Amino acid sequence: MEHVREGLTEAGRHDLAFDVIRKGLAQTRSPRMLLRKALLLVRGGSKKDAIVAMRQAADAGEPRAMMNVALLLVDAGKTEEALEWAKKSVQLLPMHAPAHRALGKVALFAKLPDLALGAFEAALRYEPRNPANKYNLALALVALARLDEARAYLNGILADPVIGWRANKELEAIIAGERARSRSP
Repeated sequence: MEHVREGLTEAGRHDLAFDVIRKGLAQTRSPRMLLRKALLLVRGGSKKDAIVAMRQAADAGEPRAMMNVALLLVDAGKTEEALEWAKKSVQLLPMHAPAHRALGKVALFAKLPDLALGAFEAALRYEPRNPANKYNLALALVALARLDEARAYLNGILADPVIGWRANKELEAIIAGERARSRSP
């Protein structure tokens, strides 16, 4: 059933994929199936329903749902709950870089840069070639006012075709901030 759902989703037939999931959930309340339902709801733009479904999957013990619900909740302004779910996902998936990235993003949003730094360092340790990990680590370093270290990570990913432009914007912001500080009395 999972292969059918994946094939339909890839073919752009979200309505049929959702129907497959609905039928599957009628047979079993599998946490993984609940996660798939929530992901389809996110793709369909129904964040409120996605949060409900993602919480159900997370409550059922699906660690990837915990990570995803944390990100959905932080977007909805529910930072404390988001932080709890992100921490749980890392506890259950301690070597899963996306779980650490999610915790870091939530921690940055919650203005907990030390926690974010640790999470992004872990993500980089598990996926050292992923430029997003270097970018996120740089953001935590900027939040901690460790600009020279941040600059080094950002300079290292400028050529990346996906995230290089973000690194460039962040470097420009660092330079602008330094100029502003040097001009103030």
